[in-house]
Amino acid sequence: MNYTAVYNKHEFTTIFQEMIEGAASGATTCRLLLVYGGRIWYDYSVSPILYWKGLVWCMSNLILASQSPRRKELLQQIQLSFSVMSSNVDETVAPHLKPHEVVMELAMKKANEISKKHPDSYVLGSDTVVAHGNSILGKPQSEEEAKEMLTMLSGETHSVYTGVAILNGENQTIFYEKTDVTFWELTSTEIDGYIASEEPFDKAGAYGIQGLGAKLVKEIKGDYFSVVGLPLSRVYRALHEMGFLQ
Repeated sequence: MNYTAVYNKHEFTTIFQEMIEGAASGATTCRLLLVYGGRIWYDYSVSPILYWKGLVWCMSNLILASQSPRRKELLQQIQLSFSVMSSNVDETVAPHLKPHEVVMELAMKKANEISKKHPDSYVLGSDTVVAHGNSILGKPQSEEEAKEMLTMLSGETHSVYTGVAILNGENQTIFYEKTDVTFWELTSTEIDGYIASEEPFDKAGAYGIQGLGAKLVKEIKGDYFSVVGLPLSRVYRALHEMGFLQ
């Protein structure tokens, strides 16, 4: 079965007209999912010509501007319907920026790149960093770098910042969440064993709290989901305030 995603009125009208013409000639039977406000409202599994007069154009689409499997899983957890598009932006930021400014700037960059291509959609961009003292920790590029990060965080409290930008044309919302995370004192054996799992290499700060990294964490103060990669409840409320969720 072939699927086609549409993001604006012109694309929808063109594709749906083709479906109708095919159904009228008996050439095709289609399955049409009508998605509005992040939820599936109608599921048509017969000839769409039967529904032409009853359809009202009021469809909006949510796009996650990230290939992060964790953010995808989090949005699925609150049962939102969305598509995923990777944003390939330059993540270089000015060195004087504070952690919360960094994540908001990068979240906006990611969302803006996709929003330019799909201005009728709601586009969600996000970025997460770990901050300890004056250092901002991204994703480790080697075992040595991962060990340096984990050794630095051992027995200490650090802060995880996640920035979120949601764009819909001129309608914009941008914010960040900060969560403080305290690690247990870690032995070299614990650190080496965790690095051997290869879990640290695609995660800011070299650990994933939702995976094996959970055993490193003594306590957190703030939003757990923000540490994973997306402050779920605040995203949900922002989408509601922007008119995506009815």
